[in-house]
Amino acid sequence: LDLKVDKGCRNFAWGNCTCFVAKYKNVTWRGNAKQWLKNAQKAGVPTGQDPKPGAIVVYDGYGYSPYYGHVGIVMQVDENDIIVKDMNYSGLNQITTRRENYHNNSAIKGYIYVD
Repeated sequence: LDLKVDKGCRNFAWGNCTCFVAKYKNVTWRGNAKQWLKNAQKAGVPTGQDPKPGAIVVYDGYGYSPYYGHVGIVMQVDENDIIVKDMNYSGLNQITTRRENYHNNSAIKGYIYVD
């Protein structure tokens, strides 16, 4: 997955997870991160519950802002874990790469499959 292309924030707030993901993915919908799954579905974009490299992962739940939620990009899928690259998980405009278990993770609401 190539994350060298920087298309700008596409009108999402600078330094936030939505800005980061919108720089690398064809995000044609609006809303806070936790609304992305349903907003992408309404826009006719494929979504689902299976992690795939390049998919956008949508979070809403424990450990994430109850108002905004969170999004990131799935970089790799292993047997039990996904490696996620995101922004604003640890602080404004900070990019992180982290490994987490995706099985029975109640904060993961689903995945958006878009280039």
